[in-house]
Amino acid sequence: MTSDLELWIGLVEFVPLNKKEYQWAGAFTNIVTWAHDANSFRERVEGLATTLKMRVIDVEGAAPVAERCRSHILTGEIDNLVIQARSNPNAVLYGTFFTHAVE
Repeated sequence: MTSDLELWIGLVEFVPLNKKEYQWAGAFTNIVTWAHDANSFRERVEGLATTLKMRVIDVEGAAPVAERCRSHILTGEIDNLVIQARSNPNAVLYGTFFTHAVE
């Protein structure tokens, strides 16, 4: 792990490539991963999306976890993701998927 990597967090909107497979049209979730900057955060998220057979629609509020902690209180779920990711430089961890119905 290089010294300029930091844990980042962002709210990500996904859509499944096959809506019938997932039974929903889209979803939002928080993602925690190691990144250099907002662009590398998105690249890591895009890789996860490919694995999950989804596409990233939007990334909101991507920022280093340390910065986020100064302005927000992390939920228990997000705090657990951060704890898990700290020891794994390859981690791309996500929380609950908040889905919206198939159109």
